[in-house]
Amino acid sequence: MLFTTIITYLTVSLSTIVLIRWRLMAFAQKHQFWTLWFRLSLYEPYLLSSWSVASLLATTEATYVLAQHQALQRNYNYPLVFLLIGATSFRQHRYLLLRWKAWTGQSRTGISPDMAQYIGSLEGWKIMAQNGLRFDSHPIDRFSGGSSTLIKQDPTDLLKARADTGISIPTGQTSQHRLQSGVYQPTANGVSISLLWGENLGFQRRCSRGIISVPVHLFKTSPMLRCGLPGEAICLAFGVLSRNKGLEPRALICNLKTKNSFRQWEEAGVWPHPAKTLRSFYYSEFEKAFSLLGDSYITAATELALLFAELDGSLIGEWLDRSFEHQDLEFNNLSHAHGASQEDLFRLYRGHYAAMLLSLSLSARHSAIRPELVVFDAVCRLDDVPIPKWATSDVMESRRQAELELLRGLSETTRSLSQDLAGISSQCDRLMWLASAQSPLVYNRHLHSTIGWPSPQLLPGFLQSIEAFISMEASLLAFLVQVLLCWSMASSAPTYLPSEPNNTRSSIGPRSTSLSFFQLSNAASTGFVWSSIGLAILTAFLQGLVTSLAYMTESSNSWTFRFRLAKVEHLWWTLVSCLLFTSLFFNVVSFVTGNSNEAVAVLVLSTTTLLAIIDPTDILKSRVVNPQTVSMTGSTKYTYHDGYPDHGTVSLYWGMHSGFLPRVSRSISSVPVNLLKSTPFTNDGFAGEGLCLAMGILGRNKGLKPRNLVFNMNRALSTQLENDSTWYPRPAKTLRSYYQKLLEDIYGGLGNPFVSVAMELSLILMDASPTAVASWLKAGCEHQSIQVNEDLKRHGANNEELRAHYESSYVSMIISINNMKDGKVGQHNHGKAQVVRPDIICLGLLLKARGKPRPAWWGMEKFCSYRQGEDAHLDFKWKDSAAKLLGLQSYPSAHGDDFWAVRNEFNKESAMGVSISEGMMTTDSGNSQTSS
Repeated sequence: MLFTTIITYLTVSLSTIVLIRWRLMAFAQKHQFWTLWFRLSLYEPYLLSSWSVASLLATTEATYVLAQHQALQRNYNYPLVFLLIGATSFRQHRYLLLRWKAWTGQSRTGISPDMAQYIGSLEGWKIMAQNGLRFDSHPIDRFSGGSSTLIKQDPTDLLKARADTGISIPTGQTSQHRLQSGVYQPTANGVSISLLWGENLGFQRRCSRGIISVPVHLFKTSPMLRCGLPGEAICLAFGVLSRNKGLEPRALICNLKTKNSFRQWEEAGVWPHPAKTLRSFYYSEFEKAFSLLGDSYITAATELALLFAELDGSLIGEWLDRSFEHQDLEFNNLSHAHGASQEDLFRLYRGHYAAMLLSLSLSARHSAIRPELVVFDAVCRLDDVPIPKWATSDVMESRRQAELELLRGLSETTRSLSQDLAGISSQCDRLMWLASAQSPLVYNRHLHSTIGWPSPQLLPGFLQSIEAFISMEASLLAFLVQVLLCWSMASSAPTYLPSEPNNTRSSIGPRSTSLSFFQLSNAASTGFVWSSIGLAILTAFLQGLVTSLAYMTESSNSWTFRFRLAKVEHLWWTLVSCLLFTSLFFNVVSFVTGNSNEAVAVLVLSTTTLLAIIDPTDILKSRVVNPQTVSMTGSTKYTYHDGYPDHGTVSLYWGMHSGFLPRVSRSISSVPVNLLKSTPFTNDGFAGEGLCLAMGILGRNKGLKPRNLVFNMNRALSTQLENDSTWYPRPAKTLRSYYQKLLEDIYGGLGNPFVSVAMELSLILMDASPTAVASWLKAGCEHQSIQVNEDLKRHGANNEELRAHYESSYVSMIISINNMKDGKVGQHNHGKAQVVRPDIICLGLLLKARGKPRPAWWGMEKFCSYRQGEDAHLDFKWKDSAAKLLGLQSYPSAHGDDFWAVRNEFNKESAMGVSISEGMMTTDSGNSQTSS
């Protein structure tokens, strides 16, 4: 009896711990605490295995008692529901460890020129981290744990905080003369540099911020693609590729699409390479995420995932431990020291992914090298340039021979393979490089099996027998669980006690154990049980009510009511969670007083409670924006003067400011239903918060002729917007490829500029803080300023100028949220900075780009005040980006903000000298602007 009770308590306790762990991981995923999420996943196999052992002991004990006693005389209702999950979970421990390494290794990050000057030695990073620089870290970096001696902050956050102090580096210590640890050559003033950081510079491991661009279905312990194929290799490849791109990933070479190149690559590498049958599926997955980076990049990502699917997990782990996924930093610096030119260093970078794939293939033969010099030779032949003198020195020749020696001396074959990766057709009939090694890694029954277990040809005979047994455990355990669960249901019937001598009727007795933590009277114990049952029934009713309301409103397209319900839904679910927790508490009290029949009830209630409990931060976030605080405008007409007198219709600006109740835009009918969930995601599993917000905004602010809106975006300008952003380093930029394809399908009919605006707005809303976005929306900055529009009309602006105001409005919108002067706006300690739209300056820039003369109203006091306020409340780096978006080559030279006073329009440095003066702010029109 004592053994039975101990096993029951142990199993229930472990089951509850497992449920808590699941809920904690859901919390971490929801709030993007990805480093914490990955750390928790490392312990999953051990926790679930312990849980499995306890459940197995309970099952064994129940079976033993069943053989000794008649049926229906004891209670065998043990928590066996999750036995199969726990028993098979330990097989995933190797994959989870590989996932940790793939996502938390060293990272290669581009550093903008303004911040590059602050990069120093390893000790310099420690000093910077200890100086108490104030900034809000990204959620991914929080709860990262690890050694307290390592730096917990992200280097980009440290550099940005250091730059914000305004203190320059000491005179004479320019970036060229100081030791800069972890920096790839070449470096120069005014250009971005590439920094390799991690434990090599004293930073603790943390998850790459690129994880926000990964589909959610790949985060499972046993990930699967949408098509039903295992997704472990894809997840590992995403982790590696999120950390090693470098500054120009489109320039990386991996052209395997020439004739016979795939066959030669496969036969010369891990052969027979059965994973090649997955190439089309993998290519399709990576094309969604990396289409903007070019076909070579997608091909490299595909081949990397196929190699991960093919190789044994231990070899992949060793390869990651050596950081072979990164370009060799030491060799890069050595080449620079030996006289490599900037073009030569760029060729080394271009061959980076080719060397990565070759090194991973070489790991199948336990060869630990990145053949960078051999690949460099192939790239030189591709560019039709001779091998430079520095690459033929004694040191380089020694390395070249070492690489060729590991390639078994087949230099011609190896060069052919390298040329294939560099886009050159091989003339060899058959590449024998790795095929001659007779690689043993040909076992690929299932992709997740090769990652989870060593291949059979590397295992002793008795381990092969164990694996054969493991392959049968699923069916055996499933059958055992089904039998015992059926018996548990039968044995849960009441126990009929023998009648007393003077009573001919039988009585129903309680199922209880002889061991309890404390004793209660029968009346109290019964009260706890029935109270728990009553609360559970009430909770079920409330859960069903809110779920039914949500379903009915969505199915009937009553989205305004659905959004109103969503605003208070978290309060409803908080009440449900409290009731469930109370019911669980009553049930646990009954359980610990000796009523062992409540074991499964405890599990069921704890499961429901932990799944339904509401994150308290949701309640706090719900108070960020209070619509009642939006003041009404003093305007009486609420119509824009857009400069289209022959259009026949007018553009009406309406909402709460004009006395209308808020309601959902009718454009919601074009929004995919997955984006309307509490945690929105796309059909392919990518994060969808930014898309949902952007589509809501763009459904309300298009105006009369959205195809005329100006937004001249290109790749270089997108990089400039990212580097100059308040939300630098803009981690959501990794979603750019997928968002562009999706938004082209939705807004392609409105032209490329509109698609570019939608994409940039979606990415910024993903990166910006919730309080800043709330303040921005509260001020109505998503709309063209109606106050400015009316002032322009009142002061004699002509139709050309009014059209320019409308057509530049989307540039003004993007700048207003991307270049906020203070990212903490909306918080209690944010200071005096406010959100503002630079409507007047953007209007002037568009007129300047079109060669129009200086407007008559430009020098009036009111419009000077507008421009001063725009200068004061936006980051000073925004003007050059705005000028380029509106068609100029750079921000014009200016005396103050009057750039019509100077004819030279192309002085790029002039944006830095624009005077900043204070302006007063008002939200009378629902749009933040200055007033005189």
